[in-house]
Amino acid sequence: MIEKMASIGLKIVKNTTDKVKKSVDELVEKRKISQEEGNSILNDVLDYANGKSKDLEKLLAEIVEKMINKSGYMPYSEYEKLKRRVQILEKLYNQTVQNQSNEIQRYQP
Repeated sequence: MIEKMASIGLKIVKNTTDKVKKSVDELVEKRKISQEEGNSILNDVLDYANGKSKDLEKLLAEIVEKMINKSGYMPYSEYEKLKRRVQILEKLYNQTVQNQSNEIQRYQP
């Protein structure tokens, strides 16, 4: 679902940009505007479209985050942090057990 939303949003931005480019090219060809003016308009539209694409990406990221939170699953980054923490705790536990075992053996006759 989210992929479809992203795809639709990006297609809308691309189609709009393509239509503006075509219109600008026609205006330049008919000498209604200069090539420089056309380039300026097109650059402005592309900048605007890029900004909207980033806004769309941000919106989709927020939607995904909310869905993950509601689903009860943790983000992968949190999983990695917990995994590393467990590895450290296991290492400390094993060292403690080994130290205690050495102490016990030291006092046995």
